[in-house]
Amino acid sequence: MSSGFTFRIPDLDSRIDAALRGALWPLSRIGEGISLLAARAGLDPAADVAAGALPPEGENFGTWVEWAAMQQGIEAEPVDAMVSEIGAMLQLLRPGIIRYGGGFLLIERSLRGRVALLGADLLPRWTDLNDLVEAIGWPQVAPIVPEIEKVLDHVGIAPKERAAVRRTLLADRPGAERSAPAWILRLPSGAGFLAQLRRQGLFGRLSAMLGCFALTYGLEIAGWSIIGSAALDGRLDFGWLSAWLLVLTTMVAVRLGAGWIESHLALDFGRLLKARLLNGALRQDIDQARRAGAGHMLAIVIEAQALEASVTNGALGILVALIELCFAIWILSQGAGGALQAGALLIWMGATSLLALRYYRSLRRWCQQRLELTHHLVEQMSGHRTRLAQEQPMRRDLAEDHLLDRYGKASRDADLRGALAMGFMPSGWMLIGLITLLPAFSHHVAAGAPSMAIAIGGLLLAQRALGGIAGGIAGLGRAVIAWEQLGSMFRAGREKPTDEVFVAGPRPRRPGHRLIDAARLDYSYPGAGGKAVDEFNLAIQHGDRILVEGSSGSGKSTLAALLTGLRNPDRGLLLIDGLDRPTLGSQWNRMVAAAPQFHENHIFTGSFAFNLLMGRQWPPSAADLAEAERLCLELGLGELLDRMPARLQQQVGETGWQLSHGERSRIFLARALLQRVNLTILDESFAALDPETLGQCLDCADRHADALMVIAHP
Repeated sequence: MSSGFTFRIPDLDSRIDAALRGALWPLSRIGEGISLLAARAGLDPAADVAAGALPPEGENFGTWVEWAAMQQGIEAEPVDAMVSEIGAMLQLLRPGIIRYGGGFLLIERSLRGRVALLGADLLPRWTDLNDLVEAIGWPQVAPIVPEIEKVLDHVGIAPKERAAVRRTLLADRPGAERSAPAWILRLPSGAGFLAQLRRQGLFGRLSAMLGCFALTYGLEIAGWSIIGSAALDGRLDFGWLSAWLLVLTTMVAVRLGAGWIESHLALDFGRLLKARLLNGALRQDIDQARRAGAGHMLAIVIEAQALEASVTNGALGILVALIELCFAIWILSQGAGGALQAGALLIWMGATSLLALRYYRSLRRWCQQRLELTHHLVEQMSGHRTRLAQEQPMRRDLAEDHLLDRYGKASRDADLRGALAMGFMPSGWMLIGLITLLPAFSHHVAAGAPSMAIAIGGLLLAQRALGGIAGGIAGLGRAVIAWEQLGSMFRAGREKPTDEVFVAGPRPRRPGHRLIDAARLDYSYPGAGGKAVDEFNLAIQHGDRILVEGSSGSGKSTLAALLTGLRNPDRGLLLIDGLDRPTLGSQWNRMVAAAPQFHENHIFTGSFAFNLLMGRQWPPSAADLAEAERLCLELGLGELLDRMPARLQQQVGETGWQLSHGERSRIFLARALLQRVNLTILDESFAALDPETLGQCLDCADRHADALMVIAHP
C-alpha cells in the first residue's frame, strides 16, 4: 500500500476529522484501551491492571504506555516514522495505538487499504488508509503549505497539474519530521512460548501440514493400488494409466502445498526461538557470563543457530517420517505379507534404534570437542598480541594441536557411526522386508495382485520413512545437544507480569533530601571465600559529591554494581527515594547510572551519537543530538568532532573511526551523564586522562550530575 499523501488545501477535510474524533479515546482511558485492544487481539492481558491510572504528559507519556502494557503481560513497542512513511507504519499497527489530537486511536487491524479503529463503544470503525495518513501527518505538513503555494504560484504550474506537484512536494519536504508517536501491542519475547506459537498460528499450520501429508499418503495408496492391480492382472491400458497419472499429479500438488507450509512454519518458529534466546541472554547473570568467557558465549551463539536448524529440519523430518512409518505398518498389515511383515518392521525399528543411540553419543562427544575448540580459538585470538610478545614461538601451537587431535578422533568416530546408522537403517530393512514377503510370492494366486501391490508399496514407504529418520537423526541429536547448552538461557528469558510502580525518570533535585539508603549490605561472589561487601551502610542525599577510595579488591566496584542494580545484595536493605528493587524493577536504571571500569565499558560499532545516547530513547530527537554535542564540547571532544567528517553520525568502533584511550574515557563519561539520572557513579573513569583534561571532566560532571560518586584508587 502506498504511503503517499492526498492532503487537501488549505485545511484538513472536516469529514475525515469528524470520523476520527468519533473513534477518539481520551488519554485518561488509555490504560483501559490497552487492555481492551489486547484482549480483542487474543493477547490475554491481565485484567485492567492499568485501568484508571492517569498517564503523565510530556516526554514521560511513552514510558508510561510501555509500563502500563508491561503490567498486563504484553509489550508496547514504540514505533515512529517520517511523515512520508506514515502509511507503511499504520499497516504495522495490528493491533496498535497512536496519538491523535488530544487523545489516541486504537488500530485493531487493516485490510485492503482500510483500517479498523476500535471506538469507545467497542465497535470497529473502518477508515480509508489514505484519510488516516492525511489526518496524522497534517500537523507536520500544514506549516509548510503556504510556502509551497507561493512556489507553485511563482513557477506557474498549470491548474490541472498543480495537485500532483503539490502532493509530491508535501511528501518530500517534511521527510525529516517524525509522525505522531505510536506503539505496536504484542506478546513480549519472554511470554509463554506455547502462547507465542499459538498467537502466530503455528499449531494451525502444523495441523494443515500434517493433513497434507496424510492426504498424500492416501493418494499414494490409491496410486499403488491402481497401477499394481493393472500391472499384475495384465490390464495396463490407457484408462488405468490416465487414472494413475491423475493421482500422481494431485499428489505432487499436495506435496508442494505441504512444503510451502513447512517452510513458513520453520521460519516463524526460528524467529520466535531467536527472540526468546536473545531475551534470555540479556537477562543472564553477569558473573556467570564472565566466568564462561567470550569463547564459550560465541560457542553458545553457534549452538543457537544449530538448535534452530535442527529443530526446524531434523525434528520436522523425523515427525513426518514417523507418520510415514505408522502408515507403512498399517499398509503392510493389509498387504500380502500381513502381520509377519508388519511385525518385522517393528522389530527392525527397535534394533536400529540402538545404532541411533550409539551415533548420538558419538555426535555428543564431537559437539563437545567442537565447542571447546571454538572457546579456545576465541580466547587465544583475544590475547593474540600478548602471545606474540611473551610466549615462545615453539610453544604457541601445542594446545591447538592437542585440541585438533581430539577433535579429529571425535569426528572420525561420529562419521563412522553416522554412516552405519544412516546407511544400514533403510537398506537393511529392504532386505528384511523382501525376505518376509517370500512366503506371499509362493502363494501369489491366493494372495491376489492388489494385496501383493499393497505389500510392495508398504515396503517402499517404510524404506523411505526409515531413510527420513536416518537423515533426521543427526539434526535431532544436534538439537538435543544444543538444548543442553541453551536450556538455561531459554528459561531465563521467561517473563511474568510485574507489580512495579511507575517512575517517570529522575526525581527533581531536592538538596538535602535522602536519595540512597543502604543498611548492612552483604555480597559474596559465588565460590569466593569471603565477602566483597560486608555490613556496609551508606546514605546519599540529592546534590552530594562522594569520593570512594580503596585498594584493589576492596569492593569498590562491587559496591557500584549493587547501587546500579547490576547485582542484588545477599542481605541488607537498599532503597532509592524510599523504594526497593522489587518495587522499581527495571526502572531502577532510570534513577542510577554508572560508567563502569574501562575494561568493562565498550565502544560499540555504530555511530558516535549511538554510543553517546544509547541510554536514552532511540532514535534521538534533534534536541537529544544537540545536548550530546554540547556535552562533548564541555568534555574537550570538540576537536575530535571537527576531525570526523560526519561528526555525531560518524561510524566508530573496531571497524570504524578509531578512538584513543582518553577519548573513549570521555565518551563513557558523557554516556553516563546523558542518561540524566539522580545518581551518577564514575568507576575509575579518569585514569587515562592528563591532569588538565581530568579537571575539565570533573567540572563537567559536577555541573551536570545530581548526586555524584567517584571511585578511585588512593
